[in-house]
Amino acid sequence: REQTLLSDNQPVKSLLPARMLKTPNLEVQLLIFSIRNFKCKFSKGFDIIRTLLTGPLIALLMAYLFRLKVQGDYTLAANENLGLYQFLSVVIALFLGLILSAGEIIRERNMLEKEEYLEFSRFSYLNSKILYLFPVVALQTLLYVLTGNVILGIRDFFLVYWMVLFSAAGFGVLLGLTLSAMSMNTGVVFKRWIPFIMVLQLLLGGGIVPLDHLNTGRGKYTPLISDLMVAKWGYEALAVEQYTKSKYQK
Repeated sequence: REQTLLSDNQPVKSLLPARMLKTPNLEVQLLIFSIRNFKCKFSKGFDIIRTLLTGPLIALLMAYLFRLKVQGDYTLAANENLGLYQFLSVVIALFLGLILSAGEIIRERNMLEKEEYLEFSRFSYLNSKILYLFPVVALQTLLYVLTGNVILGIRDFFLVYWMVLFSAAGFGVLLGLTLSAMSMNTGVVFKRWIPFIMVLQLLLGGGIVPLDHLNTGRGKYTPLISDLMVAKWGYEALAVEQYTKSKYQK
């Protein structure tokens, strides 16, 4: 406050001028952060193309290797690799989401600290990341399902496959953002956390090693530690849905 003296020496208090910089509301901040994300990412066209092509290229390789022919002919019913394809597809979707988001916050930590000093909303910042990353993984998994299912001859269940894989990839995005917010450098995330998470999914998801072959206790239901694996739930959803709702079973 600034004080001025009148003729009778009585101080009069006057307020300072209003702040020149006014923090926008949450909706405007979300819009600003989202526009910045899209401009930064789409300014590198090659990176976007490479990111989107990763899913279908992996699906092309895996589906080609898993397309087993019996007596010179291929039929989906005779393909013993269908279950393995379903399980690995969920694991790959989770991995794509992790890789895409694991370094987002770490790379912008200095800028984020400055924006927090200016009282910008962390909530709007994180939601802008989700609004950008979710459409990317949705398109990645869409191209993955289109490529892999066509090669293997899975004519139905396109929507089911895409919903399950997109859910796994979405969880990977959220987990990757969490790891990125917790860590100070990308080396810790990419060299320690992500390999550890993927090993757990492969070992405890039930798609490669049967759960009754592991020392996780014997019981009527699956082990609790296995129930914490996203790969287990995604694999179970695809396998049960394709078995119970197929035209052959009907």
